[in-house]
Amino acid sequence: MRITGKLFCLVAVGALAAISLFVGIRQSPSNKSSIWVDVADLVFIEPPFEVVEIGPHGERGLRLPFEAGQGWKGQGGGSATYEYHVAEKGTYTIWAYCLWHDACANAVYVQMDDSGKAILGNDSVYGNWHWVRGFEMPLEAGPHRLRLSNHSPDIGIMKLFLTNDPLATPPDTDVEMVSVLFSDDFNGCDQGNFGQWAAAQGQWWVEHPAYQQDAENNVLIGASGDMALLVLPDMDWRDYRLSVSVLAKPRSEDAAIGLRFRVQGSEGFGEIRLSRLNDTKALLKVVVVDQKGERVISEDQVPWTPGAWHDVACELYCGDVTIRLDGKTKVAAGPTLPARGGIGLALYGPIEAHFDNVAVRSAAPSAGP
Repeated sequence: MRITGKLFCLVAVGALAAISLFVGIRQSPSNKSSIWVDVADLVFIEPPFEVVEIGPHGERGLRLPFEAGQGWKGQGGGSATYEYHVAEKGTYTIWAYCLWHDACANAVYVQMDDSGKAILGNDSVYGNWHWVRGFEMPLEAGPHRLRLSNHSPDIGIMKLFLTNDPLATPPDTDVEMVSVLFSDDFNGCDQGNFGQWAAAQGQWWVEHPAYQQDAENNVLIGASGDMALLVLPDMDWRDYRLSVSVLAKPRSEDAAIGLRFRVQGSEGFGEIRLSRLNDTKALLKVVVVDQKGERVISEDQVPWTPGAWHDVACELYCGDVTIRLDGKTKVAAGPTLPARGGIGLALYGPIEAHFDNVAVRSAAPSAGP
């Protein structure tokens, strides 16, 4: 993890009254419904998961001990299954009150009914109980089943909360921390733990480069001769902020870096594309790729220092996007982008690029420039 450089995507939309005119704004449903799941009240538990006194005041919760093994590597098992009832049909967000040990112990797999496993966690709050915002899932009214399973050991979970109100948060919630939808600084004991990342093309690896003086600071490295792509597939995020730190090492004038957002598989994606990376003026484009092909929404020349880490700010809200490079607003595009989706990192041409501090947070209306 680096402290000095970050790449953000920021979409500013002004006041709440103004954004209510946009299509796709997240609003509270007329029939709000919230569900608390007692993690100590299970229908089935498979060791090494265990229910123990885990809270600071003797509260009972779910624990996966250090020796449980690493589920993400296929080297550890264990599960905990719960049943609950949904009163109102809708799209529900799951939250968990968690205690993580470190960057190798900060996530759990969650399955809702017959859906596939999804990761809850991957944030960088260690040693403190805190709320973690998970994913969204459409649920019918009636009985449902939720299953937690081993992603990484040495974790604790005290509470589970589901709500059909996308604007609601659990009580006593730290607003800054619960906004985290995904976080990866590539640190910890396991270099190469890509978690949910899927390498579609090119070469990708995690290592500790010589220029990082802190021994725990790893980075993600991508290498391309023609094209490289790393994605978070099957994400249904909307209205979010993407942040990435990036250092480019192009080997030709045609090389470029792409930061993809609202990735929707074959349906398309938006991309912030940076080229002319050997120059003091890089070319920054906002590109949309869909079934109609590729089109440039906006472009601008931006100050650039070859071989250095850079900051770009980007917030997506209701289709709009505004991008800041090194703290200065450079590009703004209208509501012509895909409505929702995941993220990806792309390399074009012969280039090596280093990435760090990747984070996705739920976006709120921004009134700033």
